[in-house]
Amino acid sequence: MELSQWFNTLLQTSADSLIWSVEQVPPELRHSAPPRHPEVWPVARQLFHMVYYEETLVLPNMRMWLPETATLSRERHKSVAPTDEQEMSFEARSDPQ
Repeated sequence: MELSQWFNTLLQTSADSLIWSVEQVPPELRHSAPPRHPEVWPVARQLFHMVYYEETLVLPNMRMWLPETATLSRERHKSVAPTDEQEMSFEARSDPQ
């Protein structure tokens, strides 16, 4: 299986699981802390923080891995961006086959 296809399947499975889990909480309780654990964040707050994290940290970092932006990223952040040798060793270790 191609790496991008594998990753797409993984993301879809995660999204399906997240949707299913949120649907297990009745809509009228999604903005309230659980009665037995009032210190726990309500579902809506958990989702807000998850979306915020994805938008501000995950997506910008994933965009750096795209072929068309990797070159620009390396030029701007040579001290942070991986070398070609490091990228090849990462690809070899992360192949899901």
